[in-house]
Amino acid sequence: MLSIFKPTAHQPRLKSENIDPTYRRLRWQIFMGIFFGYAAYYLVRKNFTLAMPYLIE
Repeated sequence: MLSIFKPTAHQPRLKSENIDPTYRRLRWQIFMGIFFGYAAYYLVRKNFTLAMPYLIE
């Protein structure tokens, strides 16, 4: 079996006082990843349309 398909090792449950800060940090990480990912997509898409005439030549 390929190593990328192996399940991760068991991790213990979070303590109740750590749940909210952990999920709050993860929500911000996901939001920033989506934001920067879309911004990069938008910039690449705009640059590709500008470069298209030079690629056709």
